[in-house]
Amino acid sequence: MNMRRLAFSGLLWAAAIVLTLVLAEFQRVTGPTYPKSGSLQMGSETIQYELLRTHDTGLDMPVRIEVGPPIQGSVVWRRFPTDEPWQTVPMEREGGELVSAIDFQPPAGKVEYQVVLESESGERHTIPDDEPAIARFKGAVPTAVLLPHVLAMFPQHVAGHSSPPRGPSA
Repeated sequence: MNMRRLAFSGLLWAAAIVLTLVLAEFQRVTGPTYPKSGSLQMGSETIQYELLRTHDTGLDMPVRIEVGPPIQGSVVWRRFPTDEPWQTVPMEREGGELVSAIDFQPPAGKVEYQVVLESESGERHTIPDDEPAIARFKGAVPTAVLLPHVLAMFPQHVAGHSSPPRGPSA
């Protein structure tokens, strides 16, 4: 009986560790700070993109798209959530990339933005094509603060996930 309980406890702890790691990875790749990425076909070129959704305050947020020379682009953005008019910033060519930046915002400030690409033939695409990407500006968190937070958070998640279910209390 004691061996059975010990085996069950070990199994529960192993499942808790796996569940914690799976949920941490899911949060990392789907959370609101994960870059919005995708691809589109423009003429004969396949364009891969990755748009930032978080950036440190105090610094303009770079917007970069790797794309061939005949294509030009601009970034269209505004603070979020507002009805302010959209601002259009042309993108400059730096080697094989179109580059621009969105003005920095205060901590917790948000912007919504899209990249508009246009070919010489007039073909036009908006990235992302469904709805604007939303980026949040945050204050930089020192590693000395972040590391203890993360190191305390993971054991707490594992411990919480390893707790056996309890029935209703009487």
